Amino acid sequence: MVELMIRLLDSQPEIWRDVAVPDHYTFHDLHEVIQKAMGWSDLHLHEFVLRYKGREWLISEFSEDVLEDFDILDERETRVGEWLGSRVKRVLYIYDFGDEWVHSVEYVRRLNDDSPKPILLGGFGACPPEDVGGMMEYLRLLEALKDERDEYHNLALEILGEDFDPEYFDPSSVRF
Repeated sequence: MVELMIRLLDSQPEIWRDVAVPDHYTFHDLHEVIQKAMGWSDLHLHEFVLRYKGREWLISEFSEDVLEDFDILDERETRVGEWLGSRVKRVLYIYDFGDEWVHSVEYVRRLNDDSPKPILLGGFGACPPEDVGGMMEYLRLLEALKDERDEYHNLALEILGEDFDPEYFDPSSVRF
């Protein structure tokens, strides 16, 4: 098992999940773990980006024919345990190319655990709702939620809800 710290970049308060995944998991499997751990609905495209030996690689579901200008690894064949920890310490996971939610996925350590399933080890912060326009728009909605005089307050209530707590994370809601 590989322990990974996943952080949604530029989030305030910081939104993170600490997970362990089996070494044999592919990056496609990791994509599914991130979706579930963060609370996303897998409605949009995604990719992983890493730097190795001075080159930038995409780990993607797209074929080389579509992205011929990039060094590409197939996410359904590329194993997490072959890259994270042994070749690189960090990859970026980009979800929803319109809103562009960028996550840092950092190698923490190898665990002596042969569990066949991922394990959620911890987390903090509510995941932003999908299709709110990205991090800047999400942060703007959080500000509007606090101020009834803000012109976007009613929109924030509609999208986030009156009881939305950006610091709340319920680990029991994550099912791998």
